[in-house]
Amino acid sequence: METNLYRYILRRSLRFQVFLMAAIFGLGFLNPYMLGLTKRIINTIGQRQLDAVLWLCMFYLGAVLATGALKYVKQNLEGFISETMLRDLRGELYQRILRFPLPHVRNTQVGQLVAMILGEAEDLGQFFGEAISVPLFHGVMLLGSIGFMLWQNPWMALAGVSLYPIQIWLI
Repeated sequence: METNLYRYILRRSLRFQVFLMAAIFGLGFLNPYMLGLTKRIINTIGQRQLDAVLWLCMFYLGAVLATGALKYVKQNLEGFISETMLRDLRGELYQRILRFPLPHVRNTQVGQLVAMILGEAEDLGQFFGEAISVPLFHGVMLLGSIGFMLWQNPWMALAGVSLYPIQIWLI
């Protein structure tokens, strides 16, 4: 068994983590696109171009559906990674219990062994699926939002980003 939990997660689920990262990057790129699309819809309404507004609204609906689908994929992949890794961890714990000295196993109650395999490992289950995806998701969303602000108004983006150290210090 690995001594580093993140190395254990990557060793056991790298292929699925890559798919999860792709879904997260898709979400990160759709978020600023949707923000820009809402701005274009509002500006086009002011110009009274009904056909353009309808097309933009259809694009926006498509982006909303794509975001929902990617979030669904993200949630399911996190759950799949969590469950499979939890199953593997429980199997490894069971194999380690089988290596205990026989007098120790005889003196230990069955409830303690079951609690060790089930209860102690249960808290790690959700962490396995979210250990890499949650920080990556929030980082991609942050970079997408900063990129959108830079694209819209670089000075406003600079003012917003300059407040990050103060927020980090307060938190």
